[in-house]
Parts: sequence; structure tokens; C-alpha cells
Amino acid sequence: MIDQLLRLQFSSVILLLVLPLVSVGQTNNGFYFDHLAIEQGLSHNTVNTIIQDKFGYVWIGTDSGLNKFDGVSLTRVPSSQSIDIPESYIGSMITALLEDSQGGLWVGSRSHGVSYKAPHKAEFDSFYNHPELSAILGSEVYSIVEDNTKSIWICTIGAGLCKYNPETGDVIRYNTASGTIPTDRVFDIVQGSNDAMYLVTDQSGVFMLDESSGTFHQLDIASLSNLKGYRKRLVHHESHLWVASEGSGLFDIDLEANTAVNYRTDSSVSSISSNTIRDIIIEDNRVIFATDGAGIGTIDLLTGQTTSQRASQQFENYLNSDALLCLFKDMNKNLWIGTFNGGVNIYDSSKTRIDHFSGSLIANRLASKSILAFDELSGGQLIFGTDGGGIGMIDSSLKSIEISPINRLINGSIIKCLHVDNTDNVLWIGTYGSGLERLDLLSKEVTNYNYGENVLSNSSVWSLDQRSNGQLWIGTLGGGVNVFDPMDDSFIHFDHDPNDSTTLAEKVVVSVLVTEDDVPWVGTSSKGVGYFDDRNQSFTNFKHSRDDSTSLSNNNVRALHQDANGVIWIGTDGGGLNKYLGNQQFKSYKTDDGLMSNSIMSIEDDEQGYIWVSSLKGISRLDPESEQFVNFYFDGKEINQFNQQSSILYKGNLLFGGINGIHSINTAKVQGDVSDNPITFTSLYVLNKQILPNEEHHGVVVLDQALEDAEEIELSYRDKSITLHFTTFDFVGKSFEPYYYFLEGFNEEWQVLDKDAHSITYTNLDPGKYLLKVTRGNAERQLRLIVKPPFWETTWFRLLILLLSLGLLKVGYDFLQRRQKERHEKELLDAQSKILALKNEKLETEIDANNSKLLFSTTQMAHKNTILIGVKAELEKIQDEKKISLRKTIRVLESELQSGDYWNEFNIYFDKIDKNLLKSLVNEYPVLTKNDLRLCGLLRLNLNTKEIASLLNISLRGVEKAKYRLKKKLGLTAETNLDSFIQLYNVKK
Repeated sequence: MIDQLLRLQFSSVILLLVLPLVSVGQTNNGFYFDHLAIEQGLSHNTVNTIIQDKFGYVWIGTDSGLNKFDGVSLTRVPSSQSIDIPESYIGSMITALLEDSQGGLWVGSRSHGVSYKAPHKAEFDSFYNHPELSAILGSEVYSIVEDNTKSIWICTIGAGLCKYNPETGDVIRYNTASGTIPTDRVFDIVQGSNDAMYLVTDQSGVFMLDESSGTFHQLDIASLSNLKGYRKRLVHHESHLWVASEGSGLFDIDLEANTAVNYRTDSSVSSISSNTIRDIIIEDNRVIFATDGAGIGTIDLLTGQTTSQRASQQFENYLNSDALLCLFKDMNKNLWIGTFNGGVNIYDSSKTRIDHFSGSLIANRLASKSILAFDELSGGQLIFGTDGGGIGMIDSSLKSIEISPINRLINGSIIKCLHVDNTDNVLWIGTYGSGLERLDLLSKEVTNYNYGENVLSNSSVWSLDQRSNGQLWIGTLGGGVNVFDPMDDSFIHFDHDPNDSTTLAEKVVVSVLVTEDDVPWVGTSSKGVGYFDDRNQSFTNFKHSRDDSTSLSNNNVRALHQDANGVIWIGTDGGGLNKYLGNQQFKSYKTDDGLMSNSIMSIEDDEQGYIWVSSLKGISRLDPESEQFVNFYFDGKEINQFNQQSSILYKGNLLFGGINGIHSINTAKVQGDVSDNPITFTSLYVLNKQILPNEEHHGVVVLDQALEDAEEIELSYRDKSITLHFTTFDFVGKSFEPYYYFLEGFNEEWQVLDKDAHSITYTNLDPGKYLLKVTRGNAERQLRLIVKPPFWETTWFRLLILLLSLGLLKVGYDFLQRRQKERHEKELLDAQSKILALKNEKLETEIDANNSKLLFSTTQMAHKNTILIGVKAELEKIQDEKKISLRKTIRVLESELQSGDYWNEFNIYFDKIDKNLLKSLVNEYPVLTKNDLRLCGLLRLNLNTKEIASLLNISLRGVEKAKYRLKKKLGLTAETNLDSFIQLYNVKK
């Protein structure tokens, strides 16, 4: 008999308890467990010890290695049987785990001693060669405990007790050889509130450490003589010491009163389900203990009431083993149970579950596992129709499924729809292929209406609903709508006329709904939805329009429903959920809005006003006010595909039928879907290689601390692909919300990951700074990403190139200046030598020689100016392009170009050639300026306009303007040539 759905009937008070309260010895399968086993990646199904570290990772020690679980992936930590592989822990059978106050991980094994992993490191250190700790090799490490002084206590079965000082490396051994303890088989040690250390061994009683003598003495409590058995565990709670023993039950020791209470199976006052206790934890005034053979039990510290829960192999989400080895409570108060050959069972009282009447169990009774329809009889009996198995029933407590007696009365076996007319105590049954059947619930008489003249237009009835006047509206698979009037047993047929838009939109009618204002609505297979108008006996039809966003989102209608507020909802296959707004307008909700699937099969509303829909992927709940969705995915191995219009709200429970049985959810106990667990980055891969803390990659230390604590990672421009994995440590899959992420500087809007995705990959990020934001529910995690550019794109490199360029320009300029000066000095010396040599020559020869020299010097001056002008132009160009100030350098060049030194030398030479020319011009034309006289001298030498422009550092047009002004000052007519006038000018004596 199926009692899965009984879980959802317990009161909210009971849900707060860790385990159900039932009488001793009874089995209660009313609570769910998630499981981790070999099928999920666990290395072995025998689990000896479980802890959770400060980041949130759960470490699981098994008979075949150590496992690490982050809620997403379960990985086996590599081990070794050799000390030559220091990065691995030694041994395979893990029996004890501890995370110390510094974040270090201690791993104890069955026969290979202990290994240690320092915080933020991947490799382990073994104590194989430690002079004292190597003595425990070959003995089982049963527990590892840290005291208030940060000393580590190692309890072994066979080598006694060791106290290790992590700072000094010193070890104190307690064993029979030293006389400090009475046996070398030590199971557990705990520190009390008075800092006293309490110890349990394979011998009777409890021992306390005497600090003065360094020995353990037995507590003097008479009843502890019964504390026998082998393996034991200790828990200190307030002023009490609890001892779990394998053979003599559970002991509660009052350290202040010096008394003890023994919980045993044969106790009339404090009876428990088993005397073989393997582990114990205390939380919220409740003792939880694990037995080896009798499941799990509890003791209420306020009332003294005891409970137990046994395993069930019939249902996959119950406790799967009675042989329990260890217990652990994580940060979120999930209860973890390690078992013998059952893996790990995880219990979370706040997780929303969806019950499942499995298809295989239903098929065993009704020969069909596919559920097509539901309805409730007047007495509260819930019935359902199947695809080939007739009608079944579920009792009012939702505990069992049976074949309904109705099955013996009706003809059809494929029950597509059910409708109860409570007024006439009639059950209407729509079948596939067998027409419509009417069952009188009082007389048990059955009337069949099948396909034929003046009867049904089609033998496949797909949907039923009834108007206030008793008329039954019948949707058929190809015969349109049939309206049956029970008053005269007559049928009216509404068909489709392609030439009349006021008729039924299509012959295939898959859904019929009569609204609270008595208006019939019909949904068709591919032609939209419509309603019937009594006044003009016509249909108003609504279809999808690509150009109208307020039209029906899809024409493939699968479900119609009116909620308690009178709102009409339409489910489509491909267009999601539609809400009718009135005035021929619809609002649609699709996967982009948070809906699980756009293929809607059924719609219901609950007492809280939420809208529930079944789909091809699972169940979604819509809050009509916030328009937010919560999605519930299938919980179990039998994935269901929900059937059209197969749903019902029954006593606060929503039931949805599908091809693999029935899924049910108690709407009042839904916890919502807001994830408050913090988001933690768990691993970073660069170019498909995992990056560990303080590890160099491409010359860069990407992580200078653990990724879980990191606020920033630094990457090289060569890191073309990076992947970040993350989790919220949701070990029981309580939250169905997806992750959203946004990379500032890269993404333009928030991105959403698929439901089962827990990683982000980026490729070819440009050098720069980015901020990654990942959110889920109320949680958000941020991480800065810095991608360093290549050296040739750095600011310092660009400045260096600019400085080198300026330096080269300066060197080139200085070189030209030196060469020009040297050449000028050499030419000047040569000219002076020639002038001296010509003193004895004829005056004409001397004049010709000096004239040639003057022309040559003048040419060199022009050449020099041309070079300087070019350099000046290049510097001005660099200044404009690079935004660098070169004004000082340009002013130096400008000054050089305007320098009068060269003109002084020019005047000296010119005066030797053409004596008194300039004086004569000044005397005759006093208005002439110094620049006018320079122009006259250059014209006298018969230089062209380009040469004059270079020497005067002006443009060609500037030379022409200067000539024009000079001609006016000389009083020359327009016909007079200035060049000829100057060259033929006679000096006035």
C-alpha cells in the first residue's frame, strides 16, 4: 500500500522536528531523504565519517577513499598507499576527519595513520616518518579532536591516545606501556565546559584526565559499570556527558549530580529501539542517535519522549538503510547520515517535495500507469481515469490507490475526462473510442451515448463541463462540440464552417470550460480559443496574430481554467500561459518570464491565489501579483510527462497526472524558492587547466589566496579561455532558481544559466578590468577580473617609445647642427685664405672670387634654413599627434631661423663685393628697413624667389609681397622690373 503522500499531511509543528514522533518500534516513512551513493559518484557506499569545512564543502570518508562534495559535483580526492606521493593522503579506508580552528584538514585512516592538508593547499602531509605518530601505523584512527589549546588528540584502536602540538610538533602518548590509560583501544575524547578531557575506551566507564599526573582516572559513577560494549562516541552538552555505545545503549551522565541514565531496549522508563549505537548528536533539545541495525532514533530532552524511524526499500526517498555509522549536522541544519552500504542519507525538513505515486505501482493495480483525468465524488472520494486501466481511486488520506468499483459498471477503459454532477448524483465519463457514459451514483445504472445519428458526433470525448441549466458541454476529437440536454436526452451539435467566422474555429476541441457567469469557452487543437454567445448563438474566436502582442500567444490550446478571482487562463503548447485581460486582449507568460516550459498541459489555482501549471518538464507556480515563477522539477527516477487537463486541487493538495503516475504537492507547505545560501566560487580553469592558489601561470600569480576568499584574480592577455565554477552548497536541491551573471565591461545585460549549470566561461577577453557579478535568489557574489595587456600595449612602453623617438630627434638635430657649424667654419677659413691669396691679384679677379664665395655662403645659409624648417615642421606634427608639448624645442628652432649672426656675416662679405651699396640705398631711400635691405642684397646677387624665401624664413608668397612693398618704397612704376633695377643700381659716391 502506498503511503508516500502521507508525508504532506503532517502538521507544521511535526515538520519542525528532526524526525517524526511515533511509538517505539513503529516504522514511519513520512519524511524524505536525499541520497549520495556510488550512482552519484561516491567512492564507496560505506560511509564512516562526515564533516563540513569553513567554506561549506562536505568531506565524506568511506571504506574506499575521501570524497569532497560542493552540492554540485561529488569528487574523489586522490589517495596513495605510498609516502613517496606527498600530495596525497595515505590510505584508502577513511575513519576519522577533522577541520581544525586554522582551517587545516586532518584525515585518519584504518591502518595508515593520519595525513594533514594545510589551509589553501592542495597537497597533504603524512606523519609516516614522525618519530611518535608513526607508532600508530597499523591501528585504526577512530576519532580526531581539537581542544581549546589547539592541540590535536588522535584516538586509535590499538595504539592508544596521542596529543599533538601543531606549533612545536611535540607528541604526548597515552598507552598501557606508560600506564596513563588502562587500554590501548581508545574510541573518543571530548573536552567539557570545565576544560576537563573525558575519554571512552573498550573498557567499562568513562575516564577523565588528571593534569597533575598526566593519567586518566575512571569516573566514580556506579551505573557506568553497565557502560560496556566496543565502539563508543562522546558528546558534551551543557553539564551532561552523553555516551553512545555499541552494545549497552545510550548513557546520559549528569556531571554535576554525578549520576547517569541508561537508555536501553529493555528499559521500562527510557526505552530505545536498539542498544547498538554508533553515533550521537544533540541540537535544539533533541538527541539524535544512529543505530547499527534499527535505523535512527531521537530523545526529546524536554519531555523524555523517544522516537525511531526505520529504513524502507520500497520508496526511493526514504531512509535507505538501518545500519547507520555516523551523523553530522551542516551549516544549514541538514542532517547527514553515513550508512553501511547505503551511502549518505541527507534530511532537510524545510525542503519542498513533490510526492509521486509511481507509474509502476499504479500499473500493478490498474494495468495502466498513465493518468488522464481527476474528479471528486460527493463523499470526498478522489477518483482518476487512466489510459487503458479504467477508473482508480485514492482514499481521503491520500495513502492508498485501488481499483474503483465503477470499473465493473462502465464499458470504456481509456478514461479521458470525468465530471461529477452533485445535483443529480451523476458521474459523467468521457472515453476515447467508447463515447460518453452516464453513471447514476445511487442506482449504479449506466447509460452509454456513443457515436451515431442524433447522438454524439464523435466517439472520442476529450473534455466535459456543465452549465447551470444542466446542459453538458462535450468537446470531441474531431466532431466539434456536442451539447447534451439531460432533460430530454437530446444533443445539439456545433461544427466548424470554414466560410463562417462565427462558427466553431475547429472540429478538434480539446478543452471545454463553463465560467462562473455561465459562459462556455472552448479550446481547439490548433485554431485558438473562443466562447459561445447565447443571444446570437455564435462563437467569438481568438487566434494568434504575429503583429499583435496582445493576441493569444499560440493557437495550440491544451488547457482552460478560471481561478477564484474570475480570471480565465489558457495553456498552450508552444506559447506558454495566457491570461485573458478582456476586450479581446491577452497577456502571455513564457520561459523568458521564468516559466519552466512553454508547453502547458494543465492549470489549477490554490487557496493562496497562486496559479499552478503542469508542463512537459515539471510544475511551475505563478504569483499573479508579483508575476514571479517558482519552478519544481521532478524529484525521483521516474520522470513524468504530464497529460492534458489531468489535475485537481484536493484538500490542499495539487495532483497532476502524467504518463508515469501522479505527482502531488501540498501547497500550504511549499517553502518557496528563495536561495539565501551564499555563492562560493569553487574552482578556476584557465585554458582548461585548474589554477591553484599561489601558482604562477604565464608569469602571473593568478590567485594569491584561496579562490573561495578571493576578491580579485589577475590574468594574462594570453589566457584566451577562463571558466569559473560556483555553488551555493545546496546539498538537497532545495532551490530551483537559476543563476544570473553579468560581467561589467563585457556583457550588455544580465545573462541567465540553465537550471543545472554552475559555471561560466569567457573567451578572448580584451586586456582591462572587469567586475563579475553572479546572483541566485537573494545571494550575490562579486569577483574582479584583471586581464593584463602585452608589454607593447602598456602605458610605460608607449612612453618609452615616445622618449626614444624624441631622443633620436634630438641626437639627429644636434648632429646636423655640428656638421653645419663645422662646414661653415671650414668654408669661412677657406674663404679667408683665398681672400688673402687674392690680395696681390687683380681687383676684378678678387671681386669675382669674393662674389662666388658670397653666393656659396648664401646658398649654404638657405640650405641650413631649409633643414631647420623641415625639422620644425616634423616636431609640430609629433606634437599634434601625440599631444606632447614640444613648444620649447620649436621656439629654439624659431630663434635659430631668426638669428642675425648669419646676416652680420652676410653684410660683411656683401660689403666687400659691393661697397657702399646698402649705404647708398639708405641715403637715397631712408624708408627702407633692415629686412628691405636684406632683400635688396639678395636681389643684387640674382637669387631666385625660392632661395630668398628660405633665407628669410618666409613663404614664396611672402617674398612676392616683400618685393611689392620694396618696389613702392623705391618709387618704381609698375612697368619697372625690381630685380633689374637693383642689379643695375649705381652706388652714389
